[in-house]
Amino acid sequence: MPFLAPEALRGNANLLDPAFLDKILRDCSNRASGPIRKANITCVALLLIFSQENLLQVDNFGKGSANSLNKVLETYGYTLGQASSLFIDYQEFIRVFSYQTIRNVF
Repeated sequence: MPFLAPEALRGNANLLDPAFLDKILRDCSNRASGPIRKANITCVALLLIFSQENLLQVDNFGKGSANSLNKVLETYGYTLGQASSLFIDYQEFIRVFSYQTIRNVF
């Protein structure tokens, strides 16, 4: 059975659009965007799975990067770690899309 996007994503297609993530990362510091890309995070939906504490475990992603990213996300109405309000089963989302790099951070 193919993976179906959670109900919360309906009407929020930009969360799965890599171009939307690119736009957000362009508004962040370079120190924030590099580690996000290296962690194989390809869309905002995946980014929102992480809490700030989880992201701080990503290589070269520090508090300054987290603050920069949070500030930009807030301008779009998002916050790190809000996955529980966006996804019914975000662990299934990760499993289906096989984001091994992300799983290793948790």
